[in-house]
Amino acid sequence: MNLQISANCQAILLLTAPLMVGKSGAPAELLKQSEYGELTKFLLQGGFQPSDLLNSQSPALSQAEHLFAQGRLTRLIGRGFQLAQALDYWSARSIWVVSRADARYPKRIKSRLKHEAPPVIYGCGNPELVDNGGLAVVGSRDADDEVLSYAQRAGENAASAGRGLISGGARGVDSAAMDGATALGGIVCNVMAEGLATAAISRRFREGLFEQRTLLVSPYDPSAGFNIGHALARNKFIFALADIGLVVNSDLEKGGTWAGAIEQLRKRHYVPLFIRSSGKISAGLNALLEEGALPWPNPVDGAALEALFVKQLAENVRTDSLVPPMHRDLDRTVGKPSDPSHIDFTGGRQTSLLEELSSEPGLPSDAPRDIEVPTKKRSTVEPPYGSPNDSSLELFATFERLIPQVLKAPKKVAEIAEELDLNQTQTRVWLERLVAKGVVEKKKGSATYRLAA
Repeated sequence: MNLQISANCQAILLLTAPLMVGKSGAPAELLKQSEYGELTKFLLQGGFQPSDLLNSQSPALSQAEHLFAQGRLTRLIGRGFQLAQALDYWSARSIWVVSRADARYPKRIKSRLKHEAPPVIYGCGNPELVDNGGLAVVGSRDADDEVLSYAQRAGENAASAGRGLISGGARGVDSAAMDGATALGGIVCNVMAEGLATAAISRRFREGLFEQRTLLVSPYDPSAGFNIGHALARNKFIFALADIGLVVNSDLEKGGTWAGAIEQLRKRHYVPLFIRSSGKISAGLNALLEEGALPWPNPVDGAALEALFVKQLAENVRTDSLVPPMHRDLDRTVGKPSDPSHIDFTGGRQTSLLEELSSEPGLPSDAPRDIEVPTKKRSTVEPPYGSPNDSSLELFATFERLIPQVLKAPKKVAEIAEELDLNQTQTRVWLERLVAKGVVEKKKGSATYRLAA
């Protein structure tokens, strides 16, 4: 794999990433997330892109220097050799990297975390899986056999339902859930707090990566070791990539699982959060229940889990905030689907800095008049069943009319959504309506849809 990155991604890596190779340490003067946000606002105000900082003669660089200690940006941008070494190291391990200025940056992370979305995301595996959604399963490292079996069944049911399994890959509950999904050929997304470079070449993930069923993804440098802060922060990325969350076990008021669940319930609200509802009583789970978590209905198989997904997605689609506004034209010609085996890791289309900053708070009010700062709008989505309106019916009718063109061959939700330029949540809800009407079939044990025979 010949890893190439966009000019904007190059600049953002130089400014914010430690660029660790092997055991090498990180420089102390990297831009913190808040400092990077300050810099992007300055660039917006001046009509610049991050890539403009790569030119030592650029007015963008000379003007931006005053934001920080003199010469700090110049020194960071001057780490070109270190970046080249890191790119070679990542390329040898089939690791890709995207920045917030790239169109392929995970949409769920960008739109849900907004200004907290990390400047760069690293991964190994098919990047098309990153916004696939699915069931997030988390829990403590120390768990008995009963709890591990519960987590494994959750992973198996996710695979049987054709839903992705998102977890953290840690010992215990995370690994049990991922093993359950993997054993049935399911899609697994492992959100890593450490060791991506090692995992990318490990035997454990080799088959899944080769078959494009496994995705390893991390907001931290591929060579980063254990860091308690990274471990505690990881769960917000797990929930951001999911549609439903399940906490299998948790200590009371301590540990990363507890911290991530409480943050989800009190602050972030990315997904409906369930807790294990059978087996041993847990003080931690009982406390989460009091905080607003829901008892897991213990679906007996993939079909029962799929019914839960359809119900939850239908209930939440009106208030879903995981994707940017839909500027859609469903009547346009349907384009050719992307082929994951020929992905351009230059990042494809670079988003403008304005697009990148659309989720940043506190945009400058005195931005140049010829730069239009976009305003946040809700996605155009269909109301839940039983409360349709004319516009939603028109959109669904157009979707139904185009589906025969799109499904000349079986496709996954992500592929259909990309062709029609829709968000995946809305696409999935409409597909389930067409399944109920007998227009479309969902292939059992697979995440693909096809025209009904």
